[in-house]
Amino acid sequence: MLRPIRTDDVGLIIEMLLALHVESPHYSKVRPDHNYVRTTLTSMIEQPAFIGYIDVDLRGFMFGIANRTWFDSELNAYELLLYILPDYRGTSLAPRLIKQFEHAARALGCIHVRAGTSTNVNTERTLRLYERLGYTREANTVSKRIN
Repeated sequence: MLRPIRTDDVGLIIEMLLALHVESPHYSKVRPDHNYVRTTLTSMIEQPAFIGYIDVDLRGFMFGIANRTWFDSELNAYELLLYILPDYRGTSLAPRLIKQFEHAARALGCIHVRAGTSTNVNTERTLRLYERLGYTREANTVSKRIN
């Protein structure tokens, strides 16, 4: 069962993010700042444009925001993080979270959902999941450390 993310879930989400931090070839290189994450995520949850759901058994979550693009007034939903604990990957949890995210985005008037993967954890598997749910690959991302 899924429910909306609340501010009192932030500590639980941070615990799951610590597991992601260890697992991700990308994020394991970044020093976590728990106070920053707590403050930022709490602030995001309190915004009307926040879309977020968590599994009541605390096995995974998905959150993002509804926002307009910089070049038109079209409202889109942007997935910021989908995380499923390793033992529950390949179950129905991720598709259910994605569909619930879509439902909430539609209710806010969003035209598209934009999602991706930046963790380098099961990248192809994650993208294939989105494709099975009707998403199309549209872009690529690059990164360069400059400081």
